[in-house]
Amino acid sequence: SVNPKLTTFTVSPLEKVMVQGDKLQLSVVPAQQEIEWSVESVEGSADDAGNFDRVTNGLYLAPGASGIRGDFTRVRITATAPATGFSSSALVTVVKNALSVSPLVEVCQVGDKGVSLKAGHVSEGELNWRILGAQPHGSLAHASGAPNTYMPGPDLQGKSFVVEEVEVSNSVSGERRSLCIITQMTQTRPSDVLVDKRDASLGRVWLSISAGGNVGVSELTVLHGPGTVGLDGEGKPYYQSVGSNTAPFCVVRAYWQPMPGFPFTFDGFIVLPLPLGEHI
Repeated sequence: SVNPKLTTFTVSPLEKVMVQGDKLQLSVVPAQQEIEWSVESVEGSADDAGNFDRVTNGLYLAPGASGIRGDFTRVRITATAPATGFSSSALVTVVKNALSVSPLVEVCQVGDKGVSLKAGHVSEGELNWRILGAQPHGSLAHASGAPNTYMPGPDLQGKSFVVEEVEVSNSVSGERRSLCIITQMTQTRPSDVLVDKRDASLGRVWLSISAGGNVGVSELTVLHGPGTVGLDGEGKPYYQSVGSNTAPFCVVRAYWQPMPGFPFTFDGFIVLPLPLGEHI
């Protein structure tokens, strides 16, 4: 007769969230002799699945950040008993950052009740929040904790929008992450910014403002995220991305004065997802 207590087992832990580059010691319950370990990516992922120090010791080595294309990857770890052929698996999630925030970017306007923010972390410690800058426009409902709310400030004269960076940090590890809040004014609304053309090979995007049936742009400015601005051979401004940067987006301001002395100027923004070559 076969005693299932002797021929079956489960992997411990069955589920685990860990940080890229870390190590995880796994075992089987009840303990078995001569267990072999293997790992594979799940959901058809092409990410690096990591490996075991030795196939028989259960010490899993998570992949590094360069082997993970997104913010995280999931792997299936399997323990197999060669003598019986029985196997059991566990699910491990490997994250690039021990601290994460959501959303990464949000657009609101003066008068809104607020923007819901959330942070999560794998390690121990308290999460602390703050708005960067000497004179924040908005405010935060709490100074610490995982959930929070950003409340936009009042209308500002001479402004059509305000870009602010909210930072959350772990009190123990010191790790910091930030998110971007764009607050639109109600008295002076921001103008619509259009993508005129793009060149993925050069990493460039030409932008303009549409107002009253007319289109034009005087200058561009990168307000948040990586990249620079420049002028092409025709004197038209463009946004230039940085190929080696891993930031997920940037915020570019467009300003337009149709002609010198014109009584009205137009001001707007656009959020460009990065890298440009992957997002049409």
